[in-house]
Amino acid sequence: MPTAVETIADEIREKITSSSTEDEIRKYLVKVAANASDPDMRESFQTMLRSGKESDCRAINVLAAGMFAVVAGSKYLMPGDAGAYKVNPFLHKLRKAMLGCAEINGKLKENSTKYIFYPEFLTIALNGIRPRVAAIARAHAGMGPKNDELTCLYSLGGYFDKKTSEGAVKVTGSGGTTCIMTARAIYHAAGAKMIGQRVPTVNTPLGMNVELGVPSVKTSTVKKDGIWKEVTNPVVTVERSDRVEFKGGFDENHEDVRPRLELGDIYLVDGDGAHKFLMRGQGALAGHVGIIVGITGETYSTVDGGAGMGAEIHLNENRKMYFKRDVGWTFTNASSSYSQAEIDLIDEYMKGFQSDSAVVQWFQTNAQGAGYRANYNTVKANYDKAVQQNNQQLAKLYGQALQALLNNARRLIRMMKANTVGEVRTIQGWWKPDRYEELAYVGTDTILGWLGAGPR
Repeated sequence: MPTAVETIADEIREKITSSSTEDEIRKYLVKVAANASDPDMRESFQTMLRSGKESDCRAINVLAAGMFAVVAGSKYLMPGDAGAYKVNPFLHKLRKAMLGCAEINGKLKENSTKYIFYPEFLTIALNGIRPRVAAIARAHAGMGPKNDELTCLYSLGGYFDKKTSEGAVKVTGSGGTTCIMTARAIYHAAGAKMIGQRVPTVNTPLGMNVELGVPSVKTSTVKKDGIWKEVTNPVVTVERSDRVEFKGGFDENHEDVRPRLELGDIYLVDGDGAHKFLMRGQGALAGHVGIIVGITGETYSTVDGGAGMGAEIHLNENRKMYFKRDVGWTFTNASSSYSQAEIDLIDEYMKGFQSDSAVVQWFQTNAQGAGYRANYNTVKANYDKAVQQNNQQLAKLYGQALQALLNNARRLIRMMKANTVGEVRTIQGWWKPDRYEELAYVGTDTILGWLGAGPR
């Protein structure tokens, strides 16, 4: 008669399928974690590993996650059905379940600095860290705060639990920006170790040069108010690649020296001189990082976090790199940066559109507002009808739609004004993935070793 733990292993093999939910998977993670040291459970696991059957691949991953807090992957669990640019659906649910499983969070946090969290991208077609970076970046392009794939991505391989990672996505969705978070997370997911000795935070408050440099800490003694105190400061352990290649940093103002960007590199664009701010103002700096995910001749495709309202990830394809005289190297479709005086000018101009009536007047009389005009007139008619019929629920919905249209029109008006001033951001540096320490892959033989068994 099978023991209870053997029954759990058999039950997982029978019950866990590609359609299993996150909650169903988490339930079994808890059971496995509670019996992780039991010899019968471990023997059952060894049997599955040695057989290597496709029918056991999901059970193997649940057992590996519950016992050892790792994502084992499988040759049968490759990137999603739409091709190499999707995370595996089952492993995605497993990762979410792991992040939400308190019983393994401590071990998962420890393992995030050692092992790859996205093994489905370790394929022959994606051999090497550069194509893995590009594939994982593309797999998350088009996503924003509503996509729970970002909860797993921003967890840094499980270093941050589900609540912490979800909270970061929601905060950035309310007006923050995620370009550094996104670049760091994609590199870590691809196997470039981004966690150093300094305790990381889910957001990236120290800026790109430190946060993308695998920060450590340096302790020094300083005297303040007559008292000696120990202070710690972050230090970079992986220097920005252009600073290594050019002994101090890339100078974008030389037409005969192109930026040395390759597949999988993180690129940096920023404003020059006084042009250090984004159009939205409020002190938001213009520095931005994205990832090179494709190169054809002089055209580049990039994946960029911090897009939309600051929390979306966009794919920008076929951007030509060119040199703008007296400015520097840049990409087509590169957004601009602004001086504080230009921001003040834009803000002053927008005071004329604080009232809804002013915005309506603008798109009723300007060709650029034709699309808004048609939509506004339709929604306004439906809103008025709902009010006349005293349908409060419908009136509320149409009222919200009207306000969204007006706010979008304001953003267009602001952008059109901004296009009359400012300067394009230029390429000012880059990071290369092969300069980082690589995380390890947890294969079958590794797990068999942990179970106290020899290799297959």
